[in-house]
Amino acid sequence: MTSDDPWQRYEVPGSTQSTVVTKTAVITALLKKAAHPLIVVAHHADIPANVTGNPVEIIIRIADAGRIPVIVTPSTAPAFRKRGFTPTATLSIMEIGARLNDPDWSIGDDHQHPDLVLFLGFPYSMGWLLQSGLKSFAPKGIRFISIDQRYQPHCTLSFPNQSRDEWITHLNTIADEVGYT
Repeated sequence: MTSDDPWQRYEVPGSTQSTVVTKTAVITALLKKAAHPLIVVAHHADIPANVTGNPVEIIIRIADAGRIPVIVTPSTAPAFRKRGFTPTATLSIMEIGARLNDPDWSIGDDHQHPDLVLFLGFPYSMGWLLQSGLKSFAPKGIRFISIDQRYQPHCTLSFPNQSRDEWITHLNTIADEVGYT
């Protein structure tokens, strides 16, 4: 399997697929350029890693450094709160999809729809389904980026399939680069 194959081979992503991103600087540059970025985190993000850092802790570093709102699923919220971080919102995966597909929805007081959304911690099949719906129905011009461990074909950009240690290293690099101004 190459780095840009769907992780589960029976999934057929259609004619438009994610571009694989292997350089974290690309994601960092897009985050810094985005006017209204958003991070969406599901429960697989709180699984401990073998190397330094837990994905939840790394996302908190990215969110704090870039002043980026974070939406979490209900089962993920305690992992953030236990680390002293209050997510911007707690929504179910289906509600997240519905809100991101609504052109009038905004996460902040500025009444602007997100222009870049990072996804992390989704079970592969749930991420695949959510991002397929967003690819088809979300307002035009939004970049969806999967920074999960497995390639997601329905985003604009996606990390390739990688080991857990490589994934944590890439997340740490993004956090370091976003924090550097």
